[in-house]
Amino acid sequence: QKPSPPPLSSIVATLDPANTTMVAAEENEDEASVEMPPKTPTWDEIQELLVGEDDGSSPAGICALYRAIFGLRQAAPSVTAAISVLARALRQVRAAKASGFPSCFRFSSVLFRHECCYLLGQMGADCDDEAGRQEAYACLSEVLLNGLEDEVTRHEAAEGIAAVHAGSVDSEKDLLSSEVFEILERLSSQRDSCGPLAETCYLAVEGMRRRGATR
Repeated sequence: QKPSPPPLSSIVATLDPANTTMVAAEENEDEASVEMPPKTPTWDEIQELLVGEDDGSSPAGICALYRAIFGLRQAAPSVTAAISVLARALRQVRAAKASGFPSCFRFSSVLFRHECCYLLGQMGADCDDEAGRQEAYACLSEVLLNGLEDEVTRHEAAEGIAAVHAGSVDSEKDLLSSEVFEILERLSSQRDSCGPLAETCYLAVEGMRRRGATR
C-alpha cells in the first residue's frame, strides 16, 4: 500500500512557514464540523415521543418525530404494536391549556400526519394479525372521514385503507359488500365537494375492484 500523504499543514509549513498556524487551524475546524448522525431511537423513546403524556407544550421537533416513525417498525416488538402506537399518535388532540394552537391535533404537521397514514397503510397491509389490520383500518377511516384533517392527509388515508383492506377479503363479493368499499365509493361520488380527494377514492375503488375480480 502507498503511504498516506502528509497533512496539508506540513506541506504548507515547508512552502510557507508563515501560514502554518492558519492552515492547521482550518484543518481542525473541518474535523470538528463533521457531526455524527443521530442514533436511532429505542422502542421506549419512540413511545415517549409519540404517545407520551401531553403536558400542553409543543411536541418534539419534526426531525425527531420522523426518526421515531421511520425507526418504529424495526424497534417495535411486533407490527401490531407499531400500528397501535401510530394510531394513538394520530388520534391525540391537544391538552386543554394548549387550545390556543391553530390545530386541535397534538401533532399538527400535515406532512407528518400524511407520513403516519402512509406507514399505517403499509404496516396494515403486511400485518398477519387481524387485530393489527383492524386497528390500522379503523384509524385510517377516522382520518379519511374527519373534515378537520387536511386533504393531503385524507388522500393518504384513502390509499392506506385500500392497501390494508386488499389483503383481508376472499372474493369480489366480500369486497363489494364491505364497509370500506361503501365509504370509498360514497366519497368518490362527491367530486363537487371533495375534489381531488374524490378522485383518490375513485382510484382506490377501481383498484380494489380489479384486485377482487382476479381472486
